[in-house]
Amino acid sequence: MTMISFYVFLLLAVGVLIVIVGVVAYNKRLDRITNGELHDTHSAIPEPRTTVGVVYRTTLIAVAVISLLSVSAMNGMLSSMQSAIGNLQNRQNQLYSEVLTLRHELEDRDRTIANAYYEITDVDYEDRTAEVLYTVELRRYTDAAAVALRLNGESMPLARSAAGVYSTRFTAGLFEDYLDAAVCVTENGVTVTETADFPQNFFWDYLPIPSLSCSFSSRDAFGKLTCDGRYTVLVERPDELVSATVTYLTSGRAIKTLDILRETQNGEEIVLEKGLKLDKDLTFRFEYVTKDGFTIEHQSVMCYHTAADLEGMEFTRIYDAEGRLLWEDRFAE
Repeated sequence: MTMISFYVFLLLAVGVLIVIVGVVAYNKRLDRITNGELHDTHSAIPEPRTTVGVVYRTTLIAVAVISLLSVSAMNGMLSSMQSAIGNLQNRQNQLYSEVLTLRHELEDRDRTIANAYYEITDVDYEDRTAEVLYTVELRRYTDAAAVALRLNGESMPLARSAAGVYSTRFTAGLFEDYLDAAVCVTENGVTVTETADFPQNFFWDYLPIPSLSCSFSSRDAFGKLTCDGRYTVLVERPDELVSATVTYLTSGRAIKTLDILRETQNGEEIVLEKGLKLDKDLTFRFEYVTKDGFTIEHQSVMCYHTAADLEGMEFTRIYDAEGRLLWEDRFAE
């Protein structure tokens, strides 16, 4: 903008100078005619009004051309700067990722534990338990090292099975929550505690917990909701199911219940039927019964009015064969 202002000011100054010179020359010509020095009525010197008009139009054209060229140049500069900024941002993100990777590598090098993993050797659905083999590999150790796994405030010692390798077997509850798992390594009276890889719940790998792949569109007119779309139920171990249903609800009221066992086991797409009479929401409640007698109930809101109260409407619950609640997770409280 500074260069454009300079050029415009320069053009204006030149234009004013041309006008002044033209007026002075024209006045001198008139004086010479008045004094009888000139008798020819035709002269190459234009009138001041003509000079001003020509200078004004010429200046406008020049200003327009300079502005156009300057704007084009500035657009090119802006495009180049945007490209450079984009490249810098990409490079910054790449450097950030490299720094994080390097940081994790350095943290891993500082850890006493080189590796920790678990293996499920047996599952008892009747007792709702799992036999777990847990193994820890140390990066730095001595023969006097003592290793223990801490779960829910309880410590379980690990026996040495090879050089730097310690393991233990224990029985875990399928539906028990295991939080803040840690491995404690004690050497020469000094204990180092590090976080351990351990699942919060074991049942996720052994029960057909549903998830959805869906596409819905909704419209709201005069307080009534309409919803269209389709969905596919995705489950692990679909052959473990003996029953699968979905119930459509609105405002907590059941509209329709469908048997979707075949669609669930085959991973088939289900089209939402039209004409459902909805209030402010459309909610799906899935119920699955497994061969081992577990009932999995999963409820999720698919479409809703912006003013709808969704508190407590989404959850997953697991019951045993007698209907006792074993586990619950609420997603909207």
